[in-house]
Amino acid sequence: MYDRKPTSKAYGNSKGHYWRWVSRDDNHSSKSYLCNYGGGSNSGNTQNCDRRHVYGYDEPPKRHGQFRVLGHLSNQSGNSLVSLLVSFTLLVFLLMQPIDTFVFQSKHQMAENIMHKYLARMRLEGYLTTTDENNLIADFNNIKCLIQNPATDIIANARESNGDNRILRSSDPVSSELTLKITCKPDPQPCNFMQIFGGAPGSTTITVGGKSLSERVNP
Repeated sequence: MYDRKPTSKAYGNSKGHYWRWVSRDDNHSSKSYLCNYGGGSNSGNTQNCDRRHVYGYDEPPKRHGQFRVLGHLSNQSGNSLVSLLVSFTLLVFLLMQPIDTFVFQSKHQMAENIMHKYLARMRLEGYLTTTDENNLIADFNNIKCLIQNPATDIIANARESNGDNRILRSSDPVSSELTLKITCKPDPQPCNFMQIFGGAPGSTTITVGGKSLSERVNP
């Protein structure tokens, strides 16, 4: 074991600052080494301050205690930061799913309301007029549910743009029936959490539809 004790006393003709190194063995006996670090010449009672002379080859110089404490605190701070990042990521993941589901359900409800609005118009007109079809597309775009291809995404059994005749009211419920089916693509797309676990990628669409009996009497 080695203790280092500073001293500024001059020894002999030597000047400078000295460190007194005291070695202690297991029998509690000690031996001093006076080392000059001040740049003066060594006197007869001073030793060369080579670490190998003081410590020997078997014992490296010990780190100061404050550096060990700082290293321990640094490791604790790093571990705390990693734990905080993991917890924050998990919290965001758990919160995104219900929020994303709520937004998707809200858009589905709005799409269904628009569909029923124009199905009611079809019941009065006997088919889906071209004006109502354009307004329907605009209403879906307003709620960020895009109709990409009206020819295939809007399906009606009576449609003016297709040259169909009006469906009139009659005593036969089957021949008086009007149908409307709409497929749209929400924008932005909801998160597909199954892709995180290796699920197949793909786009999400909303499909709504309904039936009603025509109230139109005159063609």
